[in-house]
Amino acid sequence: MQLDLFKDTAFLYLWYDSPNKKYYLGKHKGTPEDSYTHSSTVWGSFTKNNIPKGVRRRILAYGTDESMVELEVKLLTNRKKKGKLYWDRYYNVKWTTRAVGALKLEKNHKWKGGISLGKKRPGYQKKRYANRKKLCKKLMAQGLTFYQIKEKCPQAIIAYPRDLLPQEEKDRIAARQRKNYRKKHKHKRECYCRQYSCHYCGPLLIASYGTAEERKEKRKKYDAEKYYKDKSDPLKLAHKQKVAKEWEEKNKEKRKNKKKEWYKKTYVKKPRRDMSGKNNPFYGKKHTPESIKQMSNSSKTK
Repeated sequence: MQLDLFKDTAFLYLWYDSPNKKYYLGKHKGTPEDSYTHSSTVWGSFTKNNIPKGVRRRILAYGTDESMVELEVKLLTNRKKKGKLYWDRYYNVKWTTRAVGALKLEKNHKWKGGISLGKKRPGYQKKRYANRKKLCKKLMAQGLTFYQIKEKCPQAIIAYPRDLLPQEEKDRIAARQRKNYRKKHKHKRECYCRQYSCHYCGPLLIASYGTAEERKEKRKKYDAEKYYKDKSDPLKLAHKQKVAKEWEEKNKEKRKNKKKEWYKKTYVKKPRRDMSGKNNPFYGKKHTPESIKQMSNSSKTK
């Protein structure tokens, strides 16, 4: 079997490790003369200059990159189907098309519509997110809920506004973030209480988030910016109005009772002052010398 440099861009190889009696099957885009040996994560790595004793390679086929991938997958699946006795003799771990590499471009899960990424990757990701955001807004404008969008087009969920997420979804995201944070900072902190009164957490919190007054000012600015943003966003306004109407319909009686209680507290009818004089103990009586003395004494005491 000879290599045609114009047609054949890849080759299929088989390594045999005689001390351990094991094989490794793979393909490589290049020539057998280059420095490549293998890409196994289980078998120890080595170079062409220091190949271990009892280890040798055989070239099985030459061809295009796509044809070699198809042949590699075909051979590996054949060994896997034969059973554990055959598969345990190989250092290979993966055997499916999705795991091994690029088949025909359109069938591959990494196919990006003919775009070669590399340095253009950040720009591509921004455009991709912008397209998802537009799609999400369209679906929301149609009146679909979060769960309906998730079923219909799960790609658009990534651009769903955080404020409008259901509480269950918010709790799930928060739990995942806490779990990841604990994994990262498992051996870096003495305390995780995150209380300002703590001797360890307090100074760290003040350094990162500031004092109570600074946080209040930041919160005020953030709330003001958010209020004006939400005011200019028609989707969020429509969503808030919709939620408010639903709540009003459900809680009509509660609203009525609250209004009545508030009216009673603020507008209590006070009894009118009695100007007839009937409550006066001297009403309809004439003053006597004794009554005059009583009146004079009471005025002196005052």
